Amino acid sequence: MDSIASCGRPACTRNRGDPKSSSRPQGSFISVSETTSIDGTSGSGKVLYPKSAYDQILTIFAEIVFAIEALGGTKSSVVRLRMFVAEEKDGEGVSKALKEVFGEVAPAATMLFGTGFVNREMKVEIEADAVDTTRMWKDIYSAAFLSA
Repeated sequence: MDSIASCGRPACTRNRGDPKSSSRPQGSFISVSETTSIDGTSGSGKVLYPKSAYDQILTIFAEIVFAIEALGGTKSSVVRLRMFVAEEKDGEGVSKALKEVFGEVAPAATMLFGTGFVNREMKVEIEADAVDTTRMWKDIYSAAFLSA
């Protein structure tokens, strides 16, 4: 796939065609970045749940899963998460939400503390990488058997 797709939600609607889009498929890989809990429906840019990292991360995971599904993947396609957390005290809520959303066998994940965001009400930002294995196997099959 050589173009950037948009799924119509805040996590993946930044300027269709812009290489800095926050959600992008590249072959069988899907990357989602810059995902925070901003209210994208009202256009206000307001941070949702400014007092709760736990609620912010649940909102963020919902946006990430929606974006990945809109681009052909599934929640189980997520293989890597990078979680940027403003304060270490919020780590427990972030870990709790991670287990609730992805279960006991969560994707490989890194959690970094002490991150400063453009808005002090933001407590968490997440980047996710997913692999659409259906697309990957189609690409492998096509390369191996159809190009000969």
